[in-house]
Amino acid sequence: MLSSLERKGIVWRERRGRVYSVKLTDKGLEMQRAGKELGEEMFSEMSSEEKSNFLLLLEKVIKGFEGCK
Repeated sequence: MLSSLERKGIVWRERRGRVYSVKLTDKGLEMQRAGKELGEEMFSEMSSEEKSNFLLLLEKVIKGFEGCK
């Protein structure tokens, strides 16, 4: 997964001894900002309680799909 993100220019990694330091590139930071803005827009009409309930239900749906594999 990390190699794929690196090839797409979303992250870069630098070897530091036996471990890697991984950071978002400018492209990755822009994608992060865009995702945050989209999330804010998607939930703008919901109260915080509605948003929490929606996310809990969505998590259950995802777990249900994972069980179908």
